[in-house]
Amino acid sequence: MKRFLLSVPLFFLLASSAFAITAEEEQALIDRVFSIFAETSTGLNDSLPPVRTCGTSILTEMMTQFSELSPRVQAILQQGPFDREPGFERYDTPSGHFRIHYVDTGIHAVRDPLVKVNRGGQLIPVWVDTLAMVLDSIWEKEILQLGYRAPVADDFYPEGEDGRFDVYLKGLSPTFIGATVPERTSTSPCDPDIFGPLCNRATAYIILDNDYDFSPYNNPLYGIGPSGAMRVTAAHEFFHAIQFAYTAFNFETVGGQPKLYWQEATAVWMEDQVYNEINDYIQYLPFWFDAPGYSFRTFQQPSGSDIYQILRPYALAIYGHYLSKRFPNPTYGYSVVRRVWESMATVSGFNLFQAIDSALGFAGFMSGASYPERFLASLQEFYHWNYFVGRNSPLNVSFYAPEDSFWPTFNSYRAVDSTVNYPTRFPRFTVPCGNCPPDYVKFFCAPCSTNAIGLPCSTKCPPTCRFIPYQVSPSATCGIDYFEDLGASYLVLQNPGRGGSYMDFALKSDTANPAPFTVSLARDSTGPPRSYSFLTETSTDSSGRTPDLFLSGIRGYSEVIATVVNKEFLPAGAGRQYSAFAYSANVDSSIPPGFTEVVEGRPNPFRPGIDEKVRFPIALDSLSGIWKINLVVYSSAGEVVYRETLELPGSFSSKEALFWEGKNNSGRPVASGVYFCKIIMEEKGASRKLEKLAKIALIRQ
Repeated sequence: MKRFLLSVPLFFLLASSAFAITAEEEQALIDRVFSIFAETSTGLNDSLPPVRTCGTSILTEMMTQFSELSPRVQAILQQGPFDREPGFERYDTPSGHFRIHYVDTGIHAVRDPLVKVNRGGQLIPVWVDTLAMVLDSIWEKEILQLGYRAPVADDFYPEGEDGRFDVYLKGLSPTFIGATVPERTSTSPCDPDIFGPLCNRATAYIILDNDYDFSPYNNPLYGIGPSGAMRVTAAHEFFHAIQFAYTAFNFETVGGQPKLYWQEATAVWMEDQVYNEINDYIQYLPFWFDAPGYSFRTFQQPSGSDIYQILRPYALAIYGHYLSKRFPNPTYGYSVVRRVWESMATVSGFNLFQAIDSALGFAGFMSGASYPERFLASLQEFYHWNYFVGRNSPLNVSFYAPEDSFWPTFNSYRAVDSTVNYPTRFPRFTVPCGNCPPDYVKFFCAPCSTNAIGLPCSTKCPPTCRFIPYQVSPSATCGIDYFEDLGASYLVLQNPGRGGSYMDFALKSDTANPAPFTVSLARDSTGPPRSYSFLTETSTDSSGRTPDLFLSGIRGYSEVIATVVNKEFLPAGAGRQYSAFAYSANVDSSIPPGFTEVVEGRPNPFRPGIDEKVRFPIALDSLSGIWKINLVVYSSAGEVVYRETLELPGSFSSKEALFWEGKNNSGRPVASGVYFCKIIMEEKGASRKLEKLAKIALIRQ
């Protein structure tokens, strides 16, 4: 039997980075490696959903750190679970590409070992025969049809034998469904014909479970059964071997631990490219839709404590589906993922995001843009698509169809719902801090000298959580959840009665930990049939601030969905940084569309220092000419404290044209009190004239 190769030259990654490994860390690594082959689950808690994982990241971590381990631990791993069962039978698949190693007795016996078939005079279990046909069809699909590289052949050293790709069937822990074992990265000196000019490729072999006799696959109600599990796992693990044929080095590391989120995401995506009818990947998707705020780069080993961080990389397969659907032309399509891997192979270190950006450019996405514009734009579009799936998918939106017919959807939104200006009730909505709901309206409580809007706050989070729009006094606020770099958050803004004509939407970043955000919005029409249209998109400035957006023409729309994407790029290996935002959204229901009008001033009451200004959104008929507009602000005693004149052309719709900052014409703040704002609008060369008087309460704190 082929031994696990840890002889010189050793496979090690990032060898120049020396880090101390304690005895406790060594033991933890041993435990993680042996947990793959344990007879009972020692990874994911069995009380958690029966979603199983791949052991490739653990074995890659072992190889990454091997040269740093003590001789005792090296010996344990060399002589451990990889060569415990001598006497395995061999069967070469009809194509000649694979050699299957199996036994039909003992703890590693394949499924139904006594049910055999004669193949060329060799009696083999039907399970092995089926796997042979599966593996040959996977080679046909992944390499010949999709155009990926074949795994690096291992016939240049004695243990590699004849170069066939080795597949071992062993009893695995129910936590794991398979693993790909990276072996050598190079000989000395490196042979570029084998390991590439950068010597960054690796030979590999895969280990599959011997029978998949564990949940959920042994549950008759779980549709794919053990045979389906074997198929998608073989497709998944073989794609890991293909990945090593491009690069064995291209991933982030934190404390010596590899973060293989892209490797796992594309391997799960590949499962569905080979076996579109099985759809086993759907079991991972709740760990995407239930936690959109996690970073694109989230990764945690299966022995970790956060089920969402453990399984999110598998759910990231949805980004591969986005790329496939976004670029359906046969010239691109599924080949965008392949081009990412081809670009990753051109460097010896980590360049994933540059590689994605390059592949998007090749596909014609945002021609002329430079890195990282294309990747960030695709990420924003990707997150926006993700709202419109499953039962949230209207008739005119079919981004992922038919894939998303059975996908889960976001179902924990905190819908902002008020009949006048909203949010109006949420500042009084409180829940115990330890029980904050998993909402997708995100706010922040900073244990620091400043809070989300830059005003003083206490150094300890108070005992309640509160929804706080940025113009409300932030005293005694507590944040609800967070979102991370390259993560997303969603706001579903309700428009009860569908009578509104104007909406303004403003967002502020957490000033204690600012991050660049991008906001995009879509609106839902009255139905049936239900349909969506995209309204606008804006980028923040470098401070993370989004200017106010004034959106007109929303009459007839029952809701507006705001997708806020954190565009922050942290250095490879950096700890995730949590960011948050506060927002303001207002709808005016009084103005019918198609009329020249000015909306009531808002916010009212006006709190300088918390609110930036009083705004008077204006809509001018598209057939209009030039309008002369005067704003005059009077005190309650009738004195003029502020005056402004401007001209606007027709078709001016719901922009931030008129505003008052609570100052007189000398720029000095006025006192608290009631002020009367008179707006006089006259169309030049025409008889049309419009006047409006608004009463504004100004409160200084």
